[in-house]
Amino acid sequence: MKKIYITLLMVLVSLVSEAQYGIYEMILYYPIENAVSGDTVIDISGHNNFGIMHNVELTTDRFGNKNSAISFNGIDSYISMSCPDFSQPEYCYSLWAKIYTNPPYGESDVLISIGTDYGIDHFLMNTNHYSLNDHVGWLGGGYHADQTHAIVRTQIPSIENEWVLVTYFRDSEMLKIYINGDYFVVSEENVQTPYFGDDFVGNIGRRVNGTQYYLGAMDDIRIYEKMLDTSDIMDIYLQEGIPVPLVDAGNNQIISSSTSEIQITGSARLFKSLSWKTTGDGTFSDTTVEAPIYFPGINDMNSSETILTMNCTGYSENDESISDTIKLINPTLVPDQLLFNANLSVFPNPLTRDKSLTIESKSITLSTIQEVKLINIFGQTVIEQIPMISNENTISISCISVKPGIYCLVIDSFMTNKKIIIN
Repeated sequence: MKKIYITLLMVLVSLVSEAQYGIYEMILYYPIENAVSGDTVIDISGHNNFGIMHNVELTTDRFGNKNSAISFNGIDSYISMSCPDFSQPEYCYSLWAKIYTNPPYGESDVLISIGTDYGIDHFLMNTNHYSLNDHVGWLGGGYHADQTHAIVRTQIPSIENEWVLVTYFRDSEMLKIYINGDYFVVSEENVQTPYFGDDFVGNIGRRVNGTQYYLGAMDDIRIYEKMLDTSDIMDIYLQEGIPVPLVDAGNNQIISSSTSEIQITGSARLFKSLSWKTTGDGTFSDTTVEAPIYFPGINDMNSSETILTMNCTGYSENDESISDTIKLINPTLVPDQLLFNANLSVFPNPLTRDKSLTIESKSITLSTIQEVKLINIFGQTVIEQIPMISNENTISISCISVKPGIYCLVIDSFMTNKKIIIN
């Protein structure tokens, strides 16, 4: 029998790192530019938390683009929104603001308020000696279930008629405010898990009880349900225009002649339109969703490689298009059964005989695997089994009666670069 030299590794399946979405993980994003239709502010985060505008006007943004920011009159203008998603123990409000005139002494203007109309809410304010003459400048805060609240404040008067990026976030331990991407102030006083009340709603430009209207302009309004990193906040500050879509087609997958369908694991952010296409003859359950099912055709199953492409068009003025691809690989049709690295993890390794060996992969789906082998250094098969499937990315085989030694792992007649040590 021909010897198999496991020291000569050739990579067939490329490693796919998990996309780090960072600032794309918004649950609400009103960029205003190219995202207003009639009296509706379109949420392009993908969560469809649209806003309804009341007596607001479009104005020039910080770059001088007309009709690309929203102006509030401080009397009766605001944006209302339902908030089915906004109730997590961490949150972040981030927006560009231009104050026309600071509120009168002892008052405040509310930029964002999410909660109920009976005094339970979470808010970002611009204050002028508000509340017992204590609060000056930007203030973020919110309530707890015991009716107490926590706040963080800059205590510096806000500058009028100048665009500024205000980022406020909190969890159950602290509250922070960043100004123009830089850390500014933190508070750890009386901080507990946020409480939003029942049947809560959201307002932009006033408090949810219909008071404290904001006088000024806003742009690029974002809500997250997580704490942002300092680098994320600076990315937001430096951003010009609407970001291009973030597109991740998912993981490469192994198929065989018996594969009837493949669940695609694609993910995308900030897209206006989405479409899938294939170089093969298969079909998608739906070509316009992030994670469709793909049904391989005859040519797909008789080909060593089929490429699936996810394409997204963004909201930017030039409708920029971004694509990402994955491969469907049939290892039995690859010339010379080339060695491959499927980003596999095997454990325990070393393995005690008469135990089970577990195999995991973050890059490919393993639930379609038909056969797993262990081969010794002479190319002889010592185990040949149909794997036990735990989930789509995890399988296992029993190593009963396998003699101590060093073995190579083979999946569907496809050599891997994994050495298995059995004691």
